[in-house]
Amino acid sequence: RPFKMESSDSTFIKLSGHFPERKLEPFIVKLKPRQKDVELVRHPGEEFFYILQGALIVRVEDEEYHLNEGETIHFPSTVPHMWENPLNQETIIISITTPAIF
Repeated sequence: RPFKMESSDSTFIKLSGHFPERKLEPFIVKLKPRQKDVELVRHPGEEFFYILQGALIVRVEDEEYHLNEGETIHFPSTVPHMWENPLNQETIIISITTPAIF
């Protein structure tokens, strides 16, 4: 079932089940056209993104990564980061994060 988080315009679809000591949190994430984070964030764990459709700009500390369909990025989420959909169309990604939060 799609859901939204209070702090985001993105739509999330949870891909995992529930079991004790689960470490990963996989989602499909849909970003609206031209959607952009307003500030850098940091939190415990790691993030992995795979671009299913569209494009994504990911800023990790002082570096900016421009990703297209079929490309990936993996980074520690303890460093400041943010994302942006640079297109006039929806971007869809698979996002796998740690720790599991839902």
